[in-house]
Amino acid sequence: LLSIFASSQFLADTLVGNPGFFDWATSPENLNRALRRPEVEAGLRTLSRASGERTAWLDALRVYRRREILRIGTRDICLGAPIGEVTGDLSVLAESCVETALERFWSETGAGADLAGRFCVLAFGKLGGGELNYSSDIALLGVYDGPSDPAFATALARVREDLSAHTSEGYAYRVDLRLRPHGRSGPLAQPLASAAAYYATTAALWEIQALLKLRPIAGAIEIGRARSEEHTS
Repeated sequence: LLSIFASSQFLADTLVGNPGFFDWATSPENLNRALRRPEVEAGLRTLSRASGERTAWLDALRVYRRREILRIGTRDICLGAPIGEVTGDLSVLAESCVETALERFWSETGAGADLAGRFCVLAFGKLGGGELNYSSDIALLGVYDGPSDPAFATALARVREDLSAHTSEGYAYRVDLRLRPHGRSGPLAQPLASAAAYYATTAALWEIQALLKLRPIAGAIEIGRARSEEHTS
C-alpha cells in the first residue's frame, strides 16, 4: 500500500475513492497473471447489461477501468512486471472498452447483424502496436465494407463519446480520430476502397509510416485485418 501511495497519485486517489479495490487488486489470483481480453470483455458486457441507462453504463465503465488500472499498476510497481506485459495489459483493457462500447451502440440502435458485420475499428499508434501506456490517448479509424450507411459514422462517434465524455466518474480515454484519411475534413467512417486508394495515391509519408502499427481491434475484425495487412505489405 505504501509503495502504491508513494509511486502514483492517480492510483492513490483510486484507492481513496474505492478502498474495496485494494483486496481485489492485490489478491494473488488477480495479481499474478496478464489480462485476457475475453475475460475483460465478458466483465464489461455484464456491467453493460446490469447498468441499464447509458449514464449508469458510462460510470460503470470508468470504475471498471480504474480498478483494472490499479491492478496493472500494482503489478508494475510492486512486482516489477516486464514493460511489455504492462503495456500489453493496458492495450487489452482499451481494446475491450472500445469493443464493448461498439457492441452496446449496435444493441441500442437495433441495427441488424449486416451493419455490425461490415464495420471495423482499427487503432493507430501505441494502441495499434499493443504498447499503450498509462496516459496514452487512443487513435482510431473506422472502416466499412459494402454500401455506405450513416450508422457507421454514428457508431464511431458514439464510441468516442462513451469513452471520452466526462461523467461523475471522470473519463475513460482521450480518443483521437484525426489520423483518418483527409484528417478532420474526411468522413468519420471510411469505405475500405476509398481508404486503400487514399493511402496508395494521396497519403503523406508520415501517414504511410503510421500504417506500420495499424491494427483492427473491434467490430468485424476480419475485414480490418485483411485491409491492414494489405496496407503494410
